[in-house]
Amino acid sequence: MSNRRAGDRWAGSRAIRTLDPRALFRASALPFAIANSTAAVAAIGSVILFTRLLSPSNYGVYASAFAAVLLLQNLAFFWLQSAALRLHGKVDSDDRHFSAAMRASFLISAIFASLVWVGVAAWLFAASSVAVVLLGWMLLVLRGWLSLVNAWNRSHGHVWRYVATELASSAGALLFGAGAIWMLPNDASAPLLGAVAAVVLATLLTPELLFGPVRMHTSSAQMRAFWHYGAPLALVSLATTLLALSDRLLLAGLLGPVAVGGYSVGYALAERPLNLVLQPIGLASKPALFKAFETGGIAAARPILERDANWLMLLGFPAAATLIAVPHRIATILVGTDMAAMAAEVMPWVALGTLFSCLAVLHFALAFQLSKNTAWAIAAIAPAAAANIVANLLLIPRYGFVAAAWSTAACYALVLVLMILIGRRHVHVPLPVGALLRATASSLALFAFLTSSGWEGVSGLVQMVVGGAVVYCTALALTTAMGSRLPRAAAD
Repeated sequence: MSNRRAGDRWAGSRAIRTLDPRALFRASALPFAIANSTAAVAAIGSVILFTRLLSPSNYGVYASAFAAVLLLQNLAFFWLQSAALRLHGKVDSDDRHFSAAMRASFLISAIFASLVWVGVAAWLFAASSVAVVLLGWMLLVLRGWLSLVNAWNRSHGHVWRYVATELASSAGALLFGAGAIWMLPNDASAPLLGAVAAVVLATLLTPELLFGPVRMHTSSAQMRAFWHYGAPLALVSLATTLLALSDRLLLAGLLGPVAVGGYSVGYALAERPLNLVLQPIGLASKPALFKAFETGGIAAARPILERDANWLMLLGFPAAATLIAVPHRIATILVGTDMAAMAAEVMPWVALGTLFSCLAVLHFALAFQLSKNTAWAIAAIAPAAAANIVANLLLIPRYGFVAAAWSTAACYALVLVLMILIGRRHVHVPLPVGALLRATASSLALFAFLTSSGWEGVSGLVQMVVGGAVVYCTALALTTAMGSRLPRAAAD
């Protein structure tokens, strides 16, 4: 298909999505929800599987390497990914010139990322095998390229190829990782090898971006445009990533791989389910929200904001209450016995912190996005990221790995407060008090039910989930009925 036909198809797709909300959901929200959900499920599956196949020490080395890869990926490539997604068709209409500039910019970023990786590897992986260092570097560069592939597919309207790429990289990392561990038993490099193979497979789904010239001189103007747009956003992304991942890197440097392994398992078991439940809410409603705000301002957007806030609290609060109430039972069933106790210590604090994070990022951060003042988000995130690093340096040597979870919960609470206070200067994002009170009261009832019952085994877990759902829904129905009677009583 020619570039003109591809552009016409993408323009037509945008027109359809603007006019038809159902087409908008099918063309944007649904594919991304599938991709994100699959990635979250694969991440939880990798925790369940890899903790049973690797020793705590080797799993900790793998978790440390993967955390370092994610952090450096955001540092080196996020600016280019954001710019390629946003500027396609706006700065230069020639796809060949645009893709050549992307490849040239990637090459520079890959060299920078490789140099930083050498320093990180010398600090964290000096005692690890050469295979861990080499495969970690390969995964870093390949994931950087994969982020550009995803941006390319999204900007060209290839949303289902984007989904296929995400499925190949996330599900493939789980399957190939398990196969690599089977071939290399209890080797920390094996899951990294599987992740590398999965990313290679995913990138091959977009060959038109991979195979082409690299023109540094003729692409310089486009590359500068990439940098000017993407650099400010990269600062926000880097602060967010530091807040989310610096704890594991500091644990690796201060306490070693076993602590990182237990902490990473607990973090994933608490953070991934909450994100899996809550992220699709904002993803599905953002197009309609932005359209309503552009046409009718905050008055038109308020019903959507209040509806989404209701769902965030009514689904997020009970999920967090469950993880806080019974972490030991969940960890014992899902995780290898060597790391279950450590993971259970971390889970309640991470669940609380993730709930704060979701409320801040998925709801109150919309104040910056609706007002088109996204750079202000750094004022809310950067202080918390810095506080998290300082708190970890002070607390981990004295109180151990669980102190990193304390810092996570406290710093995400700080992000939430700052997002509310700073965001109100731009757009007042509402928080329905009635839904807050109903979700809190119903979740407290759920918490009391879960902590008063002694569930054992997988069957006990099923009974706990079913019984907890009944208790929560009953409490929610009662509090909703009581809330609806109060205004009538006041009127009488």
